[in-house]
This record gives sequence, C-alpha cells and structure tokens, in this order.
Amino acid sequence: MNILVLYAHPVKTSFNAGLHRTIVERLSAAGHTIDDCDLYAEDFDPRLTRTERLGYHDQRSPADAVASYVERLCKAEALVLSFPVWNYGYPAILK
Repeated sequence: MNILVLYAHPVKTSFNAGLHRTIVERLSAAGHTIDDCDLYAEDFDPRLTRTERLGYHDQRSPADAVASYVERLCKAEALVLSFPVWNYGYPAILK
C-alpha cells in the first residue's frame, strides 16, 4: 500500500520525531511504500500569498506551489498524520 506520512514538528530530537521515525520504520517493515513528507524539512510555506488569493478561483496548474503536495496526496492509498497538539490544536504549518 502507498502511504503518505505527513509529519509536522520542527525539532529532530523531540519525542514526536521519535514517534515519526517509529511510524515510518514499522510501516516500511510491514511492506508498505512510504512517502515521508516532513513539512519543516521540506521548508513548506503554509501562507497564502496575495497572488495565490487573487488567483484562487482560476484553473490550477502544475506551477502552483502546492501542486507537488496535491500529486503526492492523490497517489496515496492511506494517510498517516504525525504531529504534536499545541495549544489544543494543530501546529500552524499543518493548518
């Protein structure tokens, strides 16, 4: 099974980073194909720019900043989210 693991934590030595590594190791050991998406390591920018907002209703194109993420999500047969809960919610990069 193709599994997208979406990870959102900025500290590589954190407890959550250890959980993330365990998730990837166990899924791989079970024979799954893993697409490990570390939003911080990939320097993902979650902000909506002025240009993106103005073109929000336009046809999407491969040049869109999130096009590669959409493609990865579409290829996935399963999604695993790995993130801490901060202030009763998701990390900002994941929102």
